[in-house]
Amino acid sequence: MVKLFCAIVGVAGSAIPVDIDASQTVGDLKGAIKEKKSNKLKNVDAGDLQIFLARTADGAWLESDSEDVKKLKEGEKTVAVEKLTSEKKDLQGKSGLQEVLVGMPKASTEQIHVLVVVPEGAFSLVSEASPLDQLGEKLDKLNDELNKTVLGKRKVCHSSASSSLLDDLHVRVRASRAGSIHY
Repeated sequence: MVKLFCAIVGVAGSAIPVDIDASQTVGDLKGAIKEKKSNKLKNVDAGDLQIFLARTADGAWLESDSEDVKKLKEGEKTVAVEKLTSEKKDLQGKSGLQEVLVGMPKASTEQIHVLVVVPEGAFSLVSEASPLDQLGEKLDKLNDELNKTVLGKRKVCHSSASSSLLDDLHVRVRASRAGSIHY
């Protein structure tokens, strides 16, 4: 059994430990990551996750106290993380973890071992509305503002609205419950 610390690139606070048998495949690791982050990855198939080893140019794991990992844990993507997650370096689902981890230093809890990239547009945070919902909310707010400023009813006190002024403006007057007149 191997404990790998995995971080979802671009998502703050997403570093998680995953216990997995070294005889399993990269595809199994993707499934374990999806299971651990089921709320955040609910709209993503495990097979669509891209998995990258988080090892530096000299072959070492990314250390937790490094600037790159600190930024990664805050949801930022550094140049080093960008380089590690280039398209041609992603691990394939059929690959065995034993083969992938061969020659790698022993994993410890003070490191990040796996970088996970979620397909663009598929990530769904529980606390965050979908882009369509966000657009709908913005449209509702704009509509409310429009109704308030342009189409809204103006309240006029009886004493300030003379009948000749209202006749000149072709305004029909009706009484409201509060005693104000609406036009």
